[in-house]
Amino acid sequence: MKRQFAVALFSIAVCSLPIRVSAQSIEGFTVFGDSLSDNGNAFRTTGGLIPPSPPYVNGRFTNGPVWIEDLAARLNLTPTTVNFAFGGATSGTANTLPIPSPLFPGTTTQVNLFLQNSPRLSSDRAFVVWTGANDYLGGGVTNPAIPVGNISSILQRLTAAGAEKLIVVNLPDLGKVPGTITNPAQSAGLTQLSAAHNQGLRTSLQALAQSQPNVTIIPIDIAALVNEVTTDPARFGFTNVTTPCIGTGANCDQFLYWDALHPTARAHRIISEYAFDILTAPQTIVPQAEIALGVARRPTTDLNGRLVTLRNPNPSQRLGVFVNGDFNFGNRDSSDRTSGFDFDTKGVTVGADYRVTDDLALGLAFNYFNSDSNLNSNRGNVSIDSYSLSAYGSYNRDRLYADAVVNYGWNNFDIERNIQVTGFRRANASTNGNQFSVRLNTGYNLGENQLAFGPMVGVRYTRVNIDGYTERDGSILNLNVADQKADSVILNVGAQVSYDFRSPSATITPYLAANYEHEFANGSREIVTELVSQPGIPNRTQTDSPDRDFVRLSAGVQTQFANNLSIGVGYETILGKRDVSDHAVQARLRYQF
Repeated sequence: MKRQFAVALFSIAVCSLPIRVSAQSIEGFTVFGDSLSDNGNAFRTTGGLIPPSPPYVNGRFTNGPVWIEDLAARLNLTPTTVNFAFGGATSGTANTLPIPSPLFPGTTTQVNLFLQNSPRLSSDRAFVVWTGANDYLGGGVTNPAIPVGNISSILQRLTAAGAEKLIVVNLPDLGKVPGTITNPAQSAGLTQLSAAHNQGLRTSLQALAQSQPNVTIIPIDIAALVNEVTTDPARFGFTNVTTPCIGTGANCDQFLYWDALHPTARAHRIISEYAFDILTAPQTIVPQAEIALGVARRPTTDLNGRLVTLRNPNPSQRLGVFVNGDFNFGNRDSSDRTSGFDFDTKGVTVGADYRVTDDLALGLAFNYFNSDSNLNSNRGNVSIDSYSLSAYGSYNRDRLYADAVVNYGWNNFDIERNIQVTGFRRANASTNGNQFSVRLNTGYNLGENQLAFGPMVGVRYTRVNIDGYTERDGSILNLNVADQKADSVILNVGAQVSYDFRSPSATITPYLAANYEHEFANGSREIVTELVSQPGIPNRTQTDSPDRDFVRLSAGVQTQFANNLSIGVGYETILGKRDVSDHAVQARLRYQF
């Protein structure tokens, strides 16, 4: 009989599993727990007796969907979510529903059943565990080590079977729910037990994170969230956070609690928003190094026009000064792992060079760039002020030329992460970083007289570092973000052509260049974050690998006047990168002495 019931419960839980319809880094949820996550299992198993619907809605222990249902819908994971949570479940094998039955599972029983049918687990699924409240409220447990030990055992068994993504929820202050707050002695005792439970759970998760660094553990700090709500209810749109709404006829969207123990559907939605932000916040961190790499490439690219000019030496004019303006803009689409963004980078380069010999010119330049990137879906903004110095040189002998640029700079970051949770606005941060880049390029001129054309080959190395930082102003959603580093090594092979249109007053030179480029470095990187309120439990997020092969096209015109002044404009774009557009416009002014 018990075996038949277990099979039936398993069938109920997995009936909607067959396909994956969303492209998320998490392919679906498998849920274990009690009435706070139960999507109708107890109602179906008891033949509609518990919870009575109405006044409860659709067999949930509240007046609408529970938090995990809403979260799955937000992530397009409803078809791939399996829910074993059962009302009345303790963290162990017991169940506290008012109809005694050995068939009603505790959370450990749910996991036992699941692992019997699925001994090997997908590393792409997230396993959700929220349990423990019934141990204290109905199970008579007074030692938090027992529920915490049960939860720890559940997590160990899941990871031993192959789970690599865990979502673990702690307990709200059980002494402050409507069913206990009116009894001062009971309330005080449950408040102490809740705090001890949460501290023990955090310690257990920290130990698991240290012993199994390949496992991503995402703690959901419900205790902190409920404390925020009860401290300032109006901020969250609540008018009542102490008594139940059930049976009052009032607007339950203004109540925190539906009955003596369970939150309203609106409170469940806020829990879902909170969990969604914790799950997706790292996606807003991922673009930072990619944006910084784009900024770091601008100084060496901006100097390319000056190096082209130095290939046409005039021995009587050895000293040159110049100023370049640069505007780089484009966008990147979102993916499973990263938030997309629109960007624009504006910069100016000023410098001077001297022709040491007829064949060799050397120069120095100062570069300033400001980059502003807005993340898709209003997720935030990354602003970078970049200050750098460049040393460059150009060597020309007969038809052969070789150019080199070395750049080092300092970056200041201002970061805004918009928090899409009711009652919160944004988390802010400031940090610093640095950049280093080297560009080498050589080519051969096959042209004659006014026509120049020929092949070229080059390599660019770029490295950026971003110091770790701690967010502020985001309250319980503030993150600690670890140091970030990204590298790029690009080989380019291409050709260029130009033609001099000469007149007594000026020489006008249009040019065109095309390069095939291949990225050798900077595979998937790891971004490490953690909630400030849950230290020692890092969330490791893998970035997308970069595009490996693409084409860079550039075109422009340079005008050399007879009075030693020259001006130029240029345009550059990149083709072949997936989900990326990248354009740049340059303006150049120089004077030769």
